[in-house]
Amino acid sequence: MTLAMLLVLRAAITSGVPADDPAVVALPSGSRTHCTGTLIAPRWVLTAAHCAVSDLPAEVRFTPEGALPVEAVHVHPRFEPATLARDVALLRLGEASALPPLRIRAYPGLLPGDLLRVVGWGDGEKLSGTARVTQVDDLEVRVEAAPSQPCRGDSGGPALATLEGGEVLMGVVSSGDPQCAAFARLVRVDGVTDDFVALHVPEALGGCTVAGRGDASPWAPLLLALSAAAARAPGARCARSRPRCDARRSGTRACRR
Repeated sequence: MTLAMLLVLRAAITSGVPADDPAVVALPSGSRTHCTGTLIAPRWVLTAAHCAVSDLPAEVRFTPEGALPVEAVHVHPRFEPATLARDVALLRLGEASALPPLRIRAYPGLLPGDLLRVVGWGDGEKLSGTARVTQVDDLEVRVEAAPSQPCRGDSGGPALATLEGGEVLMGVVSSGDPQCAAFARLVRVDGVTDDFVALHVPEALGGCTVAGRGDASPWAPLLLALSAAAARAPGARCARSRPRCDARRSGTRACRR
């Protein structure tokens, strides 16, 4: 392995620029940034499951000087380490953050060619950049650099889409090619909402669940009933799920970010 490749493997968002994004947090491991996560409720951070399994986070860091402890870790019960299917986890913080969280909304009609903004802490600096969607299915999205894509330390970070004039949390960075140059793989947030996120953090959805995403769950009837009740409440509005879209997955070897 060349020195140039080592430098790439340690890099953050490729061709990225400094980002503000206060809800995007670092998961430190010793003196390095292990992974990235997103605050979705005052006491909850969404990240990648392989980040929480391989190196249990003790805290999340909002700034180099400010951190909150992690008191519990919940990994998706159907996470598959070998394939990284459903590569998502929730971290419950020891105390509430005062920063505004990113709320979860279904993103209808995501198609190849759409642009997403990816954010990550990479090698210790929070960066963001634009990636282009190349493949879409109910649980995963693949992107390519346009000109940016996630790299090491960006696992668990958000992929943000623009909806109704604002950004929504569409995906969680999971893996990609070893050189961070060909593709990156994201887990669709609305693909793991009903059977995972809504069970632990219903407030992240504003009282609504996303129907028809991911796999069937024994909780689905109850969640749909709660969602319908929330939708009938004065002033309430639930996001609609997008139509199904099938896409062939690439056979290129994926590496954890």
